[in-house]
Amino acid sequence: MRTIASKFAIAAAAEKDSLHPLAGAIVKFARDNGAEPLDSETAITVPGKGLSAKVEERHVLLGSRPFMEENGVNVTEGDEAYSKFTKNGATAIFLAVDKKLAAIFESGLKRRSAA
Repeated sequence: MRTIASKFAIAAAAEKDSLHPLAGAIVKFARDNGAEPLDSETAITVPGKGLSAKVEERHVLLGSRPFMEENGVNVTEGDEAYSKFTKNGATAIFLAVDKKLAAIFESGLKRRSAA
């Protein structure tokens, strides 16, 4: 089982070259908590959904629940955390490694409602 720090190191690796504000927050949080981003390559951003990257020869997905589902990741084991995070409008960020759910992070960013 991976530690929280190792999960953030994987997430930060995938996000470290992204210009998205959330990516910067993930990398900063990881570094502030002693988790240096791992080596990554071939990060592909899917606007509004997430990103796919290769981190230390592993396929990493980071993004929304629908993005995970579209990519064949079973997210049901994270339902309780997802409900808790989104209950008050926070954004839940899913991390999958090799198509397996590895973590769900809560962002302080609030979801926007459609006007």
